[in-house]
Amino acid sequence: MKNWYSIGIGDGIMAAEPSEEIQVLFSQIFEATGMPVEMAVFTRHESEGRLHCEVVAYFSPAALEVAEAFDAQPCEKPARTGLGLLAGDNRAWSLLFDETIGHSGAIHTESNTSATSLRGRVLYFKRNLFGWDHDHRN
Repeated sequence: MKNWYSIGIGDGIMAAEPSEEIQVLFSQIFEATGMPVEMAVFTRHESEGRLHCEVVAYFSPAALEVAEAFDAQPCEKPARTGLGLLAGDNRAWSLLFDETIGHSGAIHTESNTSATSLRGRVLYFKRNLFGWDHDHRN
């Protein structure tokens, strides 16, 4: 089994800059390698009993070069619940998590997500703009 990689990138506010840095490098490597669907970076707000959440970036096995550039460490494959796609092809969801959730084949960054339902758009904004992640359903 190939390793996933992860790194804490700061709390909800402080994570914006490292998230952008990850997206920039990811885009360069993604395009240079032929835009493989299995190459993706996901993020999740995690608290693990702390007062404040930390944003953790999870790099798929195919994103190894990006993970290494940020000194991410090997980890278990993350659970799908609460993840957001930071960079990559939306089809990575079904490929990497063995489920079909109706995403288009569009290339994804936080700024170009297109939710397919009003409920999806509301949850997207709550999770990504306000760091709210109480409802894990899509």
